[in-house]
Amino acid sequence: VDCDSITYNGASTARELRARGHYWAQHVLESPRSWIICFVYIIATVNYGSALFTGIADAVWTDEDNDDEKSDYIHTAAVVLDSLLYAFLPQVAMLLIRAFQRRPLLHRMTGRSVVIGDIPWVAQCTEAFASKLFAVSYSNTTPSFASGNPSDHLVHRFTHRVVRGGLLAVGRPDGRISGLTSQEASTCLSVNQASSIQNFGVTLESLTIGSNPSKLPLSAHAVYLPTNRPDFLCENTLKDFDPNYDGSGKSANAIIGDYENIWKKSENHEDLALNLDKGKKKKSKAAQRRQSYAAKRRNMQALLSGGKDAVPDPIRLGNVEPSQEVYFGAQLKASNPDTPIHMLIEKQRLSQRLYEGRVASLQRFVAFLVLFHQMGKSVQDWWGWISFGFLGYEMDRTHSIMRIATTASPVSGAAIRGRIINLAIEAQFMRANNIISKFIDRRIQDAAKLARTMTRESRRSTNDLLRVSRESSIGDNLRVDEEFKDAMLYVKEPPHPPPVTSSSRQFFYGGTKV
Repeated sequence: VDCDSITYNGASTARELRARGHYWAQHVLESPRSWIICFVYIIATVNYGSALFTGIADAVWTDEDNDDEKSDYIHTAAVVLDSLLYAFLPQVAMLLIRAFQRRPLLHRMTGRSVVIGDIPWVAQCTEAFASKLFAVSYSNTTPSFASGNPSDHLVHRFTHRVVRGGLLAVGRPDGRISGLTSQEASTCLSVNQASSIQNFGVTLESLTIGSNPSKLPLSAHAVYLPTNRPDFLCENTLKDFDPNYDGSGKSANAIIGDYENIWKKSENHEDLALNLDKGKKKKSKAAQRRQSYAAKRRNMQALLSGGKDAVPDPIRLGNVEPSQEVYFGAQLKASNPDTPIHMLIEKQRLSQRLYEGRVASLQRFVAFLVLFHQMGKSVQDWWGWISFGFLGYEMDRTHSIMRIATTASPVSGAAIRGRIINLAIEAQFMRANNIISKFIDRRIQDAAKLARTMTRESRRSTNDLLRVSRESSIGDNLRVDEEFKDAMLYVKEPPHPPPVTSSSRQFFYGGTKV
């Protein structure tokens, strides 16, 4: 019921989920209730001065009877029965409570364990939520919670721990959809395997939540979640294949068999069509590729122009109107009349997976929240009612009194103080290291700059020396040529001995050619 007092189809489902949660709360509350019964019985018998069976024997067998020996036997038997009653009074009290509430009598008389089975994110979030609800509850009304994936590891982790009175809540995918049928079948198999482990003819109490209205034979309860979505192409084909099928009453294994028959029938039609078209000319792969590209181009143009006949492109889903099909895939089937039906169904597998991951799993998660919230609220209200408010508590609080989704610090204040000091020292060290590194880098840059300058000056000096040496070597050659000419002239016509000069001495004794 919403704020306008309008009742929707899910109201009955919500009431059923709350009823299941309240019922499971009675399992949890039987321990304090049995303690109260034991307390009242002990106080009454001690103050009265006689136990139950002894009082009955004394009332039935009066002193007017003269058979003292028989009276002693009856009194002794009554005392033995009272002793046994005192010894097993908690168990007897629990049996009376279960019989009065019409709950299974042979469940174990210990704390309850709840196992939640669904896909990982649903199971783990539900486990965290349920354990938080009982965080500040009393020890004898605090069940233990665990989670697992029924399609993966639930059997290996929990079936060896199945006991009488254990509670198992499992979410079932919608197996009426072809992409989820095998997943629901594996989930149901896990539940049946856990429920088949019995002792004294009693097993755990399992509850399934899902959209497929088919109750498992070994499960104790089943809650069906109504859906307002249109059928997928596979569901519509299943109804055409079996006119008596209305979407309910079939297990996942039966639906798997129906889909296999549909697949075989479709493949036979495909083989027949291939034989009929055997003599026709087939298009080449290049022609088919060109035709596909042309179709995509026309589709894109239709989307850009707002055409109604355009097939939605995932890249531009923001501009596509919601589907108004009678069932999902009607347009796909109408636009591909020659394609086998099983191939068209396979094209919707991705959308089916998206529906399970984004919509159906969220519905089951909300259902789990409603179930366990009612379970926790029933336990909370009982404590406040039975103790006139003295033992009441608020299930929205935890031991840490935290109002935000976080955890307490796992280290002490002294350790944090030491870490802060170490971080400060490390910061100073890094700062000094950065300063020294920058100084060294600056020095290296200056040294490199000086080396480049010296190299440049050295090259300039070398060039100057080469130029000077080149000019000096040219002058020496000219002077040598003049002295050679004078020497040749002297050899030819020596009028008189030539005077000895410094230049001629250098010429004759210098080792040059004559």
